[in-house]
Amino acid sequence: MLSTIVFRTWSDQEAELIKGILELYGIPVRLQTDIAHALYPFGETRVLVPSAAEEEAQSILAGHLSRTGLLDA
Repeated sequence: MLSTIVFRTWSDQEAELIKGILELYGIPVRLQTDIAHALYPFGETRVLVPSAAEEEAQSILAGHLSRTGLLDA
């Protein structure tokens, strides 16, 4: 199954929040980093969903973003 990046962040907490929001809508989510954050906490985390769910995921996230571009928590 091909995956598509729908969100990028430098915050593990924000990545987990995005993951939780998408999973509430039934979209499978995988988080991906290049380095272990336990060893080096300043790496980028990418939020991936199945390619077939990309449009729905983007729409869901757009509904949760404020005018500043930050996630409404």
